[in-house]
Amino acid sequence: MPQPARRPRPRRLLTALALAALALLGPALLVVGQLGVAADEALAASGDRVAGTVVEASDSQRASQRDVVVAYRGYDGVERTVVAKSDHEQVARAGDAVEVAVDPADPDRAVVLGFESGWTPVAGMGVVLSAIAVLIAAIALVTRRARVRSRSGRAASGRPATPSQP
Repeated sequence: MPQPARRPRPRRLLTALALAALALLGPALLVVGQLGVAADEALAASGDRVAGTVVEASDSQRASQRDVVVAYRGYDGVERTVVAKSDHEQVARAGDAVEVAVDPADPDRAVVLGFESGWTPVAGMGVVLSAIAVLIAAIALVTRRARVRSRSGRAASGRPATPSQP
């Protein structure tokens, strides 16, 4: 009598889909974040320098919320703002003078010198998601190997294998 076709288990399918999403999203965020950081570093090295003033600074314990808003005036005379990330050692207060590197071709594109790129958290999230994907894959692999060894050990000893649950 032919065996009925095995249907994929919903839990395994969801785990596989989540792992695939993490495996794709993590490295994608890492690459995009690193490209953004590299572009900001290139602008910091080659952009026109203008004076800026801190207009708002968040002093949060959470790194993702440590933003510094800086106002600057481009060579076209228009006042603009740019947001940068600060680390725990940096103390910025409203009214502090800072230096801003501005793209001469696009004065809306600027970076605050001495502060982190706004792309740094994106790259960091890519690292975290990639690590989670690797951890889940390793756990799934170890668990699967343990199940296969258990089944083959039972078959060799002559004991009946327990039926798998749907």
